[in-house]
Amino acid sequence: MKRIVIVGGGFSGVYAAQALERSLRGRDDTEILLFSRDNYFVFQPMLPEVISGGIGLTDVVSPLRRMLRRTHVQMREVESIDVSSQTITAAPGFRPRAHRVKYDHLILAPGTVTDFRGLPGLPEHALPFKDLGDALKVRSRVIQALEEADVEEDDPDLRRQLLTFVIAGGGFSGVEVAAELNDFVRHVARHYRRIDPRDIRVVLGGVAPAPWRSKEAEAALKGKRFSREVVNAAAEAALKDARPLSKNAYKVPLTKVLVRRAVEQAVTGKTA
Repeated sequence: MKRIVIVGGGFSGVYAAQALERSLRGRDDTEILLFSRDNYFVFQPMLPEVISGGIGLTDVVSPLRRMLRRTHVQMREVESIDVSSQTITAAPGFRPRAHRVKYDHLILAPGTVTDFRGLPGLPEHALPFKDLGDALKVRSRVIQALEEADVEEDDPDLRRQLLTFVIAGGGFSGVEVAAELNDFVRHVARHYRRIDPRDIRVVLGGVAPAPWRSKEAEAALKGKRFSREVVNAAAEAALKDARPLSKNAYKVPLTKVLVRRAVEQAVTGKTA
């Protein structure tokens, strides 16, 4: 029996497996095997709504085995590929030994990683925004910042930092994150007796001047109640790194920088 191995459980890997299942329907001479770090598929364009709670977790994920009835899904990370022997080595499971699989045909769809090039300090101090776990971490960190700001009423400078949120990356995804975070943090702040929502700043910074003025950005901001004051403030800030900017630029005390540089090209056709 021939074996087709797919590396990656994102859009490309899942769609490739679904196409193969349709093409090989009724045949039992070929096995489809898919390697993925998770046993679920994440619809990434909806991840920003997870921050605000606009949608539930189950609305952005789907079990891979439910989507791919004919495909054998293995939840392992691929460590190496030997092209000459057509062998894949995956990470070990409970047993401390390598897991090796032979293949006849190989499809590589591992996806991308967040690109921090040109923005020093982000890898050390920023929160990436790429998968479901990242969205939950961002939501948790925002709530933590509000909790601390509610306590630190005797330290105005620290409160300003805690209530300032910066998103690095002004493409479609960055704007969506900024809009959802802006709605969420201002709505939740009303429940904190010592926090004035007017003290909250959500700043969108890009690596190019005013990147959010694109049609995609305008569409994302429409109906999001994203205040013009925030957009204007952000328009003065071309993000250089993950430290406070110099006095000659717009000063943004950074609590944490939220990063969404890897934009879904399938949705926008562009990168952040």
